Amino acid sequence: MKRIRDTTLEKCLERILSMHTYTYQLPLAKSSTKTIHIFNAEHEPIYTMKRTYKTIFHQLFDAWIGKFKLICEYEGRNQNGDILVKSGVKHALIKRSESILIMESDVFRAQIELGDMITPTYNIESKNLQMKVTIDFNRFVQFYENGTVIAKIQLNFLNNEESELVIDERATIQCPLFYTIYAQMFYFVGEY
Repeated sequence: MKRIRDTTLEKCLERILSMHTYTYQLPLAKSSTKTIHIFNAEHEPIYTMKRTYKTIFHQLFDAWIGKFKLICEYEGRNQNGDILVKSGVKHALIKRSESILIMESDVFRAQIELGDMITPTYNIESKNLQMKVTIDFNRFVQFYENGTVIAKIQLNFLNNEESELVIDERATIQCPLFYTIYAQMFYFVGEY
């Protein structure tokens, strides 16, 4: 009996050690164009992300007409300032809007599922990957591959608490910018 418990404990420890943890401070407002630093487990800055607009007129139009949901993009950069991830929202008259994210040569498209708008589910697709994302009442964002949680983010807005991203080593995408930017898109820009 003791050996079974030891094996279970070993598996739990292996699972915990196989996760990568990152933290970042969310902006306080949807309209923020503040640069957000993403830190690794040793609290060293490794990436930055920022909401961007093409011009100040686009930003004013988005504030006035679009309620900060119509026109915007996010950029994710490494510490050298190189753009690794770009994202934006594509609107259409006859179908739901898409959140598009470009990372290297891959293009990911996300759409909200019909139904529950209080705790929404998004589908992310590319030519090589299909993923689901859920957001619950507690601002907990979970990314699923093949029905298994491979990344999760607790979005914290109050009291200067940092948001925490945890990525399982089994995840196809290991870049934290993918998850943090999509979480920003869904929570701040999306239909949620």
